[in-house]
Amino acid sequence: MNAPLIPRPNRPLQILTRFGLRLIRPILLPRVRRPVIETPDGLLLATIPTVFNPVVFRAGVMLGRAAGSVGAPKAPDRSRMLDMGCGTGIVGAYAARSGFDVTSVDINPDAVRVARANAILNGLEDKITVLQGDLFSPLEGQTFDLVCFGPPYFKGPPKNERLSRAFWSENLMDKFARDLPGYLTPGARVLIHLSTDGDSEGFLTPAAEAGFEISVFTRKNYGNEIMTVYEMHLPG
Repeated sequence: MNAPLIPRPNRPLQILTRFGLRLIRPILLPRVRRPVIETPDGLLLATIPTVFNPVVFRAGVMLGRAAGSVGAPKAPDRSRMLDMGCGTGIVGAYAARSGFDVTSVDINPDAVRVARANAILNGLEDKITVLQGDLFSPLEGQTFDLVCFGPPYFKGPPKNERLSRAFWSENLMDKFARDLPGYLTPGARVLIHLSTDGDSEGFLTPAAEAGFEISVFTRKNYGNEIMTVYEMHLPG
């Protein structure tokens, strides 16, 4: 894997930042242990303890802003975006606001219910369709101009509780990268959010082996971790 693609945190800064996070943990925990409304960039996002909070954990906001910055490349009724592993539906909401017709997918039935509610809360129910299923299973015959995915960072079996699927998976990126080309329109763009807290190389390598060219779309160093949105596309 091309070394510049995968950054390495500054170890002393990482230790210092993690200590600071422990100090504010009592403030953050209530926002993941009970239902809350988050309001990033003017969105209204309900979340519950069994659904990944995209603001506290930062990943959803970062990927959502990236998706919103892409802009719909075609006429509004022809620009289609796939929000894979949608959680609260935050990424699809950003994309819908920028002109995409969005299909959101999550294996967690709680996430599906929350994402549907959030589409209504933001007046985007005509732009967002939310489906339950494992990766591409509910999407036969569909293709997309933009695909966004914030996969679980850690490799290993998820625990029984639904929220753990947002953090742990086995062979997920291999399946995603293998099947993804069949769901892309010509020239489609793919945005993947990863963190140095997880196995970035283990997620990017299957994509490179599937023929995708990979570059850095945006990156942010939080001290304890470096988060990156990678852009992938098929050559030609």
